[in-house]
Amino acid sequence: MALDRDQINQKLAQLEDYLKQLAQLKSEPKSSFTESSLVELAAERGIYKACQQTIDIAQSLNAELGFGPPRFYRDLFTQLGKKGVISKKLQLKLEKMAGLRNKLAHEYAKVNPEEIYQIITQDYQDLIDFSRTVARYLKTLPKQAADIVNRNQHH
Repeated sequence: MALDRDQINQKLAQLEDYLKQLAQLKSEPKSSFTESSLVELAAERGIYKACQQTIDIAQSLNAELGFGPPRFYRDLFTQLGKKGVISKKLQLKLEKMAGLRNKLAHEYAKVNPEEIYQIITQDYQDLIDFSRTVARYLKTLPKQAADIVNRNQHH
C-alpha cells in the first residue's frame, strides 16, 4: 500500500487545529475544570478528537509499514515504536493516551476532572510531539511515484 502523504498531512493539519483549540484552555485555572462542567466538557471533547486523530494517523502509518489491524489502539503506537517512527518514551505516553481515548468514549462517567486538567496542562505536549515526529518522518521518506499519482487524482 502506497503512503498517501497528502492524506496524512491533512490529518496532521486537523490535529494541529484541535491542539490550538485545546491550548486556549491551558490558561484556565484548575477550578474551571473541577467546578465548571462546560470547561471540562469542552476539554474532554477536544482531547477525544485530538486522541482520535492521532490514532487515525497511526493507523495510516501502520498500514504503510505493513502491519495488520491492531488488536487494541495502543498497539498502533507499539508498532510505530518498534519501527523507530516514534521514540520508546513517546510510544509509552501515546499507548496511555489511547487508553484515555477509550475511557472518554466508553467510560466517560469515570473521567476525573483533575485528570482532564493534567492532560491539558501537561500531557498535551505528547500530542504535539507526535505531530512533529510524524511530520519529520514523512520528510525522511523517499518521494514515491505513488505519491505523485495520489496527488494528481485529488486535483
